[in-house]
Amino acid sequence: MFAPAADARVVIPFETNTRKGAVGEKGAAEIVNDRYFGKVAADRLTVNEGKGYITFKCDGKERGKIGLGPSRAKNVLGSYSAEAKLLTIVQYDGPKKGAPYVNSMWEKQRDPYEGDVVNSYNDGPPAPGKPPLGGFYEIETSSPAAEADRSGASALMHTHRTFHFVGTPDVLDP
Repeated sequence: MFAPAADARVVIPFETNTRKGAVGEKGAAEIVNDRYFGKVAADRLTVNEGKGYITFKCDGKERGKIGLGPSRAKNVLGSYSAEAKLLTIVQYDGPKKGAPYVNSMWEKQRDPYEGDVVNSYNDGPPAPGKPPLGGFYEIETSSPAAEADRSGASALMHTHRTFHFVGTPDVLDP
């Protein structure tokens, strides 16, 4: 969990051309899933299709979650806040194209292994008049799904690295 700031933005690059089609083509893979807690407002989520990146406002004021599937996700994402003087970079070993990922939508699952590889959650009130859970945001990565092996003969490894760089905006955002 990370501390929110009024100007905090999660930035997620994405593949613009996949085996499921290029951005804008009929039948192309969805770019971003923003339906976890209801559709994310347009002033909180922007998709730059031409340059291949998403920005998600993470100020801890409005609950929302986004995710990218394995055909769109890249192995790096991050966040930036000039106010907090903080650049965060997340790097992980993935995505594994064609691998199953757990679908973590809060609904009955038609495709339980057609989930997202990377997610970002922004905390906020869960309902009108209710307090937020604590004021935070998250940057998450997932490993491919795997069945539990009771014998202990198999293993699954997922590496997720988080780097925090603190400094003035002229150093972090030249």
